[in-house]
Amino acid sequence: MANVLGSAAGAVNLGELQWVWERGVSQNRICGCGLRFNRCPFWVPVMARLGEVGPEEAARRESLRLSSLDSFAPTAILGRWWRRWATRDQVDYRALTDHLYRAAAAEAGTEVIVDSSKRPVYGRMLSGSQVLDVYVLHLVRDPRAVVFSWLRKKVNPDFGGLMPIHPSWKSAAGWMVWNVTGEVMRLRRPDRYLRVRYEDFISDPKAVTSKVSAFIGADLTPLISEDGSIEVTDSHSVSGNPSRFDTGQVRLRPDHEWRSGIRPRDRVVATLITWPLMLRYSYPLLVRDRDGG
Repeated sequence: MANVLGSAAGAVNLGELQWVWERGVSQNRICGCGLRFNRCPFWVPVMARLGEVGPEEAARRESLRLSSLDSFAPTAILGRWWRRWATRDQVDYRALTDHLYRAAAAEAGTEVIVDSSKRPVYGRMLSGSQVLDVYVLHLVRDPRAVVFSWLRKKVNPDFGGLMPIHPSWKSAAGWMVWNVTGEVMRLRRPDRYLRVRYEDFISDPKAVTSKVSAFIGADLTPLISEDGSIEVTDSHSVSGNPSRFDTGQVRLRPDHEWRSGIRPRDRVVATLITWPLMLRYSYPLLVRDRDGG
């Protein structure tokens, strides 16, 4: 979805921006455009706007991120009262983050930044900014598909190694935690929150992107052909799903491999752990695979 929205005129997909200091500056990983971070024609001038952040300063900012978000998490639901207990690290990190987004927007020549950072507390922190107008797009997928995905061996082009494999109970529990905490964003700012199911997006991308456009008040609908194909432009995502490297003509189509590929025990574990939110998100507890199993 980040690739699709970032391909619209007037928007830019920058991936999981919360990792820019560690994975971008310090580790010099591959940008979504295919070049190393320190050679990217987008990020080099952005960093120049920030004062040429070097490895030591990047490490300090990453440490600031960890300390500020960890201390922010317990009070994230307190809304406007957060400011009363804000630590110096939190104040400093928010100022650095505001500066980062403004520099990136200026370099991209757009007001809409697609940030696919997944940690809800990070989004909660951003939503309190006096500089940024933050909209939360809560993308959910059937937890059994998520469990199946985390059980497969996949190469991460970032560093050439394999992505981690998680047991079914761990990825199912993580799915619950992320989505429950994501719901907090809806409770705090319902006017800035929109939930979308992956299955609905992939089956009718035009309708869903139009809905997102109406939600944010900006046209984020790229050109999508009748067969679900879209011309995905280069992104400058600093981190994220390996699909961030997909460019050119890409066809959006449902991925139902999990229905026949997931082991029965993993399916049962995922369902037992996640069934309350499965019902809330209209996922059936029993699903037949294509072979009728």
